[in-house]
Amino acid sequence: GHAVSIYDDPFQVAGLPTTSGPSGPRPNVPDAALTATGGDKGAVDTLALNAIDDIQSFWRGEYHNEFDGEFAPVTKFYSWSAKAPRSQETQFCKDTTYHLVNAAYCRLDNSVGWDRAVLLPMMQDSFGKMAVVMVLAHEYGHAIQTMSHIVSAKDPVIVKEQQADCFAGAFMRHVAEDKATHFTINTSDGLNNVLAATVAIRDANPEDPESVHGSAFERVTAVQIGFTDGPKGCTPAQRVLEEITSPPPGSTKSGAGGTGGRGRRGDGGGGFAGDFRLDSGAWGLWPGLRRIMKFRWGAVCLVRRVRGSGGSNRRPVRFGCAAGRVRCRFAPDS
Repeated sequence: GHAVSIYDDPFQVAGLPTTSGPSGPRPNVPDAALTATGGDKGAVDTLALNAIDDIQSFWRGEYHNEFDGEFAPVTKFYSWSAKAPRSQETQFCKDTTYHLVNAAYCRLDNSVGWDRAVLLPMMQDSFGKMAVVMVLAHEYGHAIQTMSHIVSAKDPVIVKEQQADCFAGAFMRHVAEDKATHFTINTSDGLNNVLAATVAIRDANPEDPESVHGSAFERVTAVQIGFTDGPKGCTPAQRVLEEITSPPPGSTKSGAGGTGGRGRRGDGGGGFAGDFRLDSGAWGLWPGLRRIMKFRWGAVCLVRRVRGSGGSNRRPVRFGCAAGRVRCRFAPDS
């Protein structure tokens, strides 16, 4: 026999058994005691607050292993409806919530907020309830950055976003290990859907100076690093980006994605330390996404169908599979 890498074993996901089964809220578990300012106490807010509760429990146990000081949980949460008329607008992070389709961490008052009427229901309907958990795990990653002082205003925004993705991946590992109170996730379709949600909110053009979340490849790989290595794999923040964008051994080409001009960008200003605001560019991938192929955290292929010039011929196209850590294999198109 010979040693098998955790990235190549088809029967495991980063060292965990490949499992099917439920993904989402656990039945018959009491809801968290947390509340959100402006919330309606409905199903979406309950889902979000239960997610926050599990995320904070995870970091309460992990924080001291990676960072100095004591863990101080976020205590301010805001919920709003992006469908509400202007007469009912509120404020989040010094921004109006009128038609604000977003979820974000605000460093101005150390709070997390979300749109319960459009964004979170859209994520849930498209990718399942664990997609909502993933969004909030990413935002809480920004809270960890602020709490631990591991990033500053001088760090490129893309670096902060990749680290938040990595932290979210570490939390998803915690859920996959059946350690979360309110949620469970399987390591097959459950993780597939979480990755699909991550890919859906990505930069359509990574070289655009306004791109901050990363390409589909960069986001997938950042989550993978956190899921595989835990929080320790996410620090320092720049190392995560370097690992994602480094070329394969022996290659003279830059890796998939690359930092380009983004590596020089500083903080974008304002109070948002990362957000999931939707616009035509950010949401552009999902309508054309065929599926996530051969997802085993080490053999990831993102495949979409592309029209030929005649409108009828289609062919599979892969995204960002150049870097050595993630390899692509195509499954038959169907």
